[in-house]
Amino acid sequence: MRKIVQRLPEAIRPKAQFYGLVVRFDGEGRIIETLQNPEGTYALTTGAAEAADGTIYITSLTETRLARVKPQN
Repeated sequence: MRKIVQRLPEAIRPKAQFYGLVVRFDGEGRIIETLQNPEGTYALTTGAAEAADGTIYITSLTETRLARVKPQN
């Protein structure tokens, strides 16, 4: 199905929906946390790193800045 859709003219091809998502796994591969941005204001996430103070910095393929998620107290 994906190959068929990709052959359609761009004007009628469905547009991609931007959605930001970061998933944290434990050592056994189980999901322990997700951060989601369904509005797509920071989409195409490619990585994340947690600082010593718990702040999470998120990178993106297309954004020009880092996203920052502060820990909730």
